[in-house]
Amino acid sequence: MTEATIRADRFRVEYLKDPIGIDCLQPEIQWLPTGAGAQTAFRVVERDPAGAILSDSGKIPSRSTVYRPANKKKSRARVTVEIRLWDERDREGPVQCARYELGLTEPSDFCARWIDPELSKRRGLRASYLRKRFSLDSTENARLYMTAHGLYAFTINGRPVTEQLLTPGYTQYNKRLQVQTYDVSQALRVGENEILVQLTDGIWRGPMGYMRSRNSFGKTVALLCQLEVNGQPVCVSDESWEASQHGPVTGEDTMCFEKYDARLEVPDRWHRVRVEDFGYDTLIGCNAPPVLMHESFRPRVLTTPKGETVLDFGQNLAGFVSFRLQAKIPNRMVFPALNIWQIRI
Repeated sequence: MTEATIRADRFRVEYLKDPIGIDCLQPEIQWLPTGAGAQTAFRVVERDPAGAILSDSGKIPSRSTVYRPANKKKSRARVTVEIRLWDERDREGPVQCARYELGLTEPSDFCARWIDPELSKRRGLRASYLRKRFSLDSTENARLYMTAHGLYAFTINGRPVTEQLLTPGYTQYNKRLQVQTYDVSQALRVGENEILVQLTDGIWRGPMGYMRSRNSFGKTVALLCQLEVNGQPVCVSDESWEASQHGPVTGEDTMCFEKYDARLEVPDRWHRVRVEDFGYDTLIGCNAPPVLMHESFRPRVLTTPKGETVLDFGQNLAGFVSFRLQAKIPNRMVFPALNIWQIRI
């Protein structure tokens, strides 16, 4: 029987798998030795996209499974990490690879402006929609940096780019606000493009806590968006964007519900946005795993003694209810295959 060769399994950077948009200038590297009795040494090499060596630890006699390179990286750095292990017989294992990319790590990296989409600050406002049309000569190495006061979701050219939910994530917003980084090279096209962003209250100013108090972090929702191609800004949030409050999400409460009107799936009644000076000092990279949909449950349909219909999922959960239906709208049109509707629970 051939003896197993030692290798680095579960290779991670800052405990994340191939992260993009972190802000740690000296990311820690972690791994799990497998396939042999014990690790006795390791070597870590970092390379840039062209293959040039950024750092080389050399062979280090150690059983440690963490290592932090000494050299600091800069904003937008894209790094490939190579690791090789040696076992208790000083046999060399194969090279394993991981990747990571830094986001915008300095306030001076931002040229985008905070933009407020609302004309009024009344309670119970609909979701806001923001859009920008722009033209590109190239889509190579395109990165979108985005965050918001509130919750955001976006599409590029009518298609979603990410499966992440509840972005930008919950932090102590007045001290730390995460900026997500997206590789949008495949979503863009040479020529005309459009980005559409949905912005809702979220925990920023929506009901929160046992007392369901509002405006915990501010009374104004806002968007910050910076799209770069090969490191150069090509579309940023500024006064040229348009906004609308006449779209499908007509009410949103992160703790309880979302109201969705499928008759309004194409927002209209666009108007100008307002530029705000909220600054960049609280912005941080996205150093945590994203919120994703992990599993689905099919409910039992129950009828109460009062004749009410109840969907029993068998456990407490947080997520969405999806269903299909046929619907008639006031002009008597029928949609026999309406898109799945989602209700937050």
